[in-house]
Amino acid sequence: MTKFKELNRVHIFSLKQKIYRLSWQIIWWPVKKLTPRNFHFLRIWTLRLFGADIHWNVSIYPNIEIYDPKNLVMEEGSCISPNTDIYNVERITLKKGASISQYTFICTASHNYKTVAMETIAAPIVIGQEAWVMSKVMIGPGVTVGDRAVIKSGSFVYRNIPSNTVVCLPPERLEKNYVKE
Repeated sequence: MTKFKELNRVHIFSLKQKIYRLSWQIIWWPVKKLTPRNFHFLRIWTLRLFGADIHWNVSIYPNIEIYDPKNLVMEEGSCISPNTDIYNVERITLKKGASISQYTFICTASHNYKTVAMETIAAPIVIGQEAWVMSKVMIGPGVTVGDRAVIKSGSFVYRNIPSNTVVCLPPERLEKNYVKE
């Protein structure tokens, strides 16, 4: 059995789900755009109001896109920096002290490109304790980043990252410059 869950129901929402999504977008927009940088408590309160499981001692900066607050878990001391996109069709968990830097895209859903119908598939993402995801990183569905791991800027992560490692994905390639003489 694969780690991905097939979602046949994506984009077919009940009226209750549509009202929830619309309410979330209407309420979140001014909170994410207009609150001062250090008003973390207001963003935490709003996310908790919509079902997020967030500790009060976290940092959530402005201009963060969050698809579904019910699928967001943030433990004590974790941080999401500005201009981050959290596309959480499935659960995203930030363990104690985990940090997500700016311009990062964390995505729990994709499409099964191996079939003609290209069904939507999704899997949860876990960012380990005291792990640091540097800026402009893309993390795909089903990834677990180990404790105290560091993912360098510009990485595309589609596999699990072991604890206590520093990675740059795809791997840096060093090539010789050959000059014709």
